[in-house]
Amino acid sequence: MRPEYSNKSQLTDPPIILLHGWGMNANIWQPTIQSLPIELQNRLVTLNLPGYHQEATLEQYKLEDLANWLNKYVTQPSIIIGWSLGGLIAQKFALQYPNKVIKLGLIGSTPKFMAADNWPGIKPDVLKLFATQLTKNHRLTIERFLAIQAMGSDTAKQDIKQLKELVLSTDEPDLHALSEGLKLLESEDLRLAWSNLHCPVSCLFGRLDSLVPNAAINQIAALCKYSEIEVIDKASHAPFVSHPQAFLKWFIKTVN
Repeated sequence: MRPEYSNKSQLTDPPIILLHGWGMNANIWQPTIQSLPIELQNRLVTLNLPGYHQEATLEQYKLEDLANWLNKYVTQPSIIIGWSLGGLIAQKFALQYPNKVIKLGLIGSTPKFMAADNWPGIKPDVLKLFATQLTKNHRLTIERFLAIQAMGSDTAKQDIKQLKELVLSTDEPDLHALSEGLKLLESEDLRLAWSNLHCPVSCLFGRLDSLVPNAAINQIAALCKYSEIEVIDKASHAPFVSHPQAFLKWFIKTVN
């Protein structure tokens, strides 16, 4: 299913490509889109990742394959904004197709999600648990993952309800895409490649994020001299849900 520009014939500013995270779909952006000025709405291209909603999955679900898939839809130099796994794909795309990226916006995303000896990140047993649960009941697994997204928010209960209504109202993701997506979060490491990023990189984090720990933020900032970092103190992994006004401020600044 091909994405649509809101106003294809009148685009004068660069398109803004939005990429969702693992287990989600493009519906996750709806509250943000509705709050944006119409001139920004007209520039948006929201995509479902392969295997999500009506987008066909990929037989080879490697990060390079996902960047090549994205290249079909980025038809001119654009601003690429990705959340979580979507941000990892955006990073790879910027490295493979630098002439097509004006700016990167990364939300709760990192060049390496898995914790290592010298790198704060997701504990290995957390992803292993998700992988095990996925084979038994992938809908329940996604619901549990949704609960993590709003951890730390003062309105977590309402945030989780909103996320579930948005994400679970569409077709369930392909099991292959979910499983391979977890493998990407576990295995990919783009830290060294960040020295080859020559576009501006604007990062937004939640200080209470359990998937991209606060301790990793300074290390991420040091990887690329073109990066700008903002942190929302009481936000977790989905600041666009828990702190919509602060997120909109960051978003508008990033795309203008």
